[in-house]
Amino acid sequence: MEFETLKEVLMNPNYDHQMTSEKADASIQKARERLMGYVDEGDEESAYNICQEMWGIEPDWVMELM
Repeated sequence: MEFETLKEVLMNPNYDHQMTSEKADASIQKARERLMGYVDEGDEESAYNICQEMWGIEPDWVMELM
């Protein structure tokens, strides 16, 4: 199954931390804020790895957070 959005990944029943729509939206917003903090601090490695840090998934979705 291929996902179109990060939110779909987070809401997937096969995902360890399956989320409701509202929880996924809140988690994505929190990740955006954390990502921007890393960017402001010049911490590129942490910014790149935000998806792993937040949800244990590949960094493929980081661009959707920007």
